[in-house]
Amino acid sequence: MTPVSVPGWFAALGGKPQPITAPPTASEIHLLHRRLEHARLARMLRRMHVSPDVYLQRLHLDQLREQLDACAACPHTFQCDQALACARTAEVNVSFCPNRDSIRSATRAV
Repeated sequence: MTPVSVPGWFAALGGKPQPITAPPTASEIHLLHRRLEHARLARMLRRMHVSPDVYLQRLHLDQLREQLDACAACPHTFQCDQALACARTAEVNVSFCPNRDSIRSATRAV
C-alpha cells in the first residue's frame, strides 16, 4: 500500500471537502431576510410572481447569500431597472438576470 497525501486523497474523491457548518442562528436568518427585503432580488422575485417568503423556504441560506451577492454585483442593473419598471402584466425578458434559473425553479415548485 502506498502512502497518499491528503490533497491527493481529496482529489481522488472528485472534489474539495465540504466544510462542516453549524446550523444558522436565528440572527443570521433574520439578517438575511432583512437583506433580501431591501435587495433588487426581492423586487425581481415579485416581478416573476414568486413570494420572497416562499423563495426563502425553498432555498438554502448559503445559496441565498450567493444570489444576493450576485445581484449586488450584477452589471445589468440598467436592464433590471427597466424590467422592474414595466407593468406587472407585461411579458419581460429577464435572460440577463444571474438568478433567473433559481427564480424559475422556485416558480415551478410553487
